[in-house]
Amino acid sequence: MSVSASSVTTSTTSTQGEVDSEGRPVLSLVDRLVQHVGREMADTWRRDDQLLQKFFPIEPAPDSKFSPQARKELYNDNQNQKRWKGIPSKPKSVSRLCTPLTRLMNTILHRCGISRRTRLFLNTHSEYNLVVSTPPSPMSPSLFLAGAGKEFANAAAQLPRAVTQSGLCPIEVILDTDNHQAARDRLAVNIHLMFQNQDNRRFAYGLVITEKEVTVYMFDHSGALASRPSNYHQEPEQFWAIITGLASDKTERTGFDSSIFGDGRCAKIRTFEPTQLDCSKATHYTLKANLFQFHSLVGRGTICWIVRGPDDSDSTFAIKDAWIAPEELDGRESEATLLHHVQNRGVVAGVVQIHHSEEVRRGLEATDLDTVFRNRRVEASASADRKLDRVHTRVVMDAYYNTLDRFTTRKELLLAFHDAVLGMQDLNFSRDNNTLSTLQLIATSTTWLVSCTAILVSEIFSSILRVQKATVAFSSTLTMPSGLGILLPTPQNLKLYSFRPVYVVSGMTFPIFYRAHGVSCLGTS
Repeated sequence: MSVSASSVTTSTTSTQGEVDSEGRPVLSLVDRLVQHVGREMADTWRRDDQLLQKFFPIEPAPDSKFSPQARKELYNDNQNQKRWKGIPSKPKSVSRLCTPLTRLMNTILHRCGISRRTRLFLNTHSEYNLVVSTPPSPMSPSLFLAGAGKEFANAAAQLPRAVTQSGLCPIEVILDTDNHQAARDRLAVNIHLMFQNQDNRRFAYGLVITEKEVTVYMFDHSGALASRPSNYHQEPEQFWAIITGLASDKTERTGFDSSIFGDGRCAKIRTFEPTQLDCSKATHYTLKANLFQFHSLVGRGTICWIVRGPDDSDSTFAIKDAWIAPEELDGRESEATLLHHVQNRGVVAGVVQIHHSEEVRRGLEATDLDTVFRNRRVEASASADRKLDRVHTRVVMDAYYNTLDRFTTRKELLLAFHDAVLGMQDLNFSRDNNTLSTLQLIATSTTWLVSCTAILVSEIFSSILRVQKATVAFSSTLTMPSGLGILLPTPQNLKLYSFRPVYVVSGMTFPIFYRAHGVSCLGTS
């Protein structure tokens, strides 16, 4: 049975008192999940004391919906007891806080003219009203701000619902005496689930709130920023600004990538592709399926889709989005540059063909690029954490057929890797002295590919390989150039596929996408 995340603080760390063979308590699934995400985010937490001023500024009194009438209705202005009405000052349990907080937050939205059909705070503390995630999760936040609209590209619901696809902001409710760091870590898990269920997330907010204070967290692919704790009873205008800002209908405020949006029953992806007149044109693709999504919140956040388009055409392409750290490209060509170069040199057989590449925009302006630092409103030149910056990139490639895990015989799988080695050699022999340095790096990957094939051959013939669950770990000597996509040809005599299983090489993961005349192995760490 699912457990409310907010109840973890009062539960034991073991699973019904179970112990392992050495007598140590067995951690519950919730605790293991929190530990796992905590390790991933260990060095990425930062504090920004200006976060509230930057993202949730208090409106001038003449423009604010927090009118004297609303203040009189919702807030106690007694000099000795300034606080929001209905919020207990000394609750005995978290459950005593959840209902009045939910009521207050929804009343604020109503006062601002925000419809319950588009934004709604839900009390998800009870085990009978948990947030549903895909795949199912044992965790649920205490409260959950849900929404509806075209920005929720993965949600089929027309109204706000307690599902991660409809999520805007998970909220952990705790008491002042509870462990705040544990609440923060649980919040990180719920944010992680939202990113896994929303393909167009640039960043997301989460709250940790007690009977006195609220802390706002901003999560993205470089980690998280924390605001200063705010006594929301002493700063009612600031609390009003936070609640209304979280429920904004402006995608740039709520962390959505506006280039991916719902259109009726379909989701669409917009690119800006060059025309013959040396200008760019908005081009739309219809999303057909999600091929791959990187499992971690922190990192490249790679997602690959199969799409139809552009616009009304029936052509099929693969689109790959990733958040690339600029330092990963120091001294190297980008994946898109490499693919364009190979294509321009006429290398077609056995190599995936690139259709378009771009750095994703936050809006319509070509210079308004989607980066972590721009989203955080941080000056890169003045930041000591320059390594945390990441650029949102998009590559559109030709795509063919189904996934490789649907292969019909082991011989078919073996021949695919055999021909990939031969194609790699052909690509290596076709280069000359003017070829980009990255193509020279490709030659070094032949050793990696041969080793990969050797391992697969051994496992296939020893009946060990189970492709549906296969993960092959390599030694640290088989390293690959960071940030580099490897071009792998595929069999000319087979109907070829894309490959969902992931190979791990020195900490980097590579899902492999097959096509009729080639394969692209795309770095996703």
